[in-house]
Amino acid sequence: MNKRIAPMLALMLPAALLIMVSMAAMFESPYFSELLAFSSAIIGSVAGFYFSSNRNIS
Repeated sequence: MNKRIAPMLALMLPAALLIMVSMAAMFESPYFSELLAFSSAIIGSVAGFYFSSNRNIS
């Protein structure tokens, strides 16, 4: 159970953030730039972690 939570969060979090950014763009939110900056940092961190070559798999 413990080894399944991190990959599930890594799939769900960027998907939820992409949906939030898309909705903010469609509805022309005044906070779009802040939401985009926050989301890109989080998505970049998740992608960097999973695609880095020196990750310890235990």
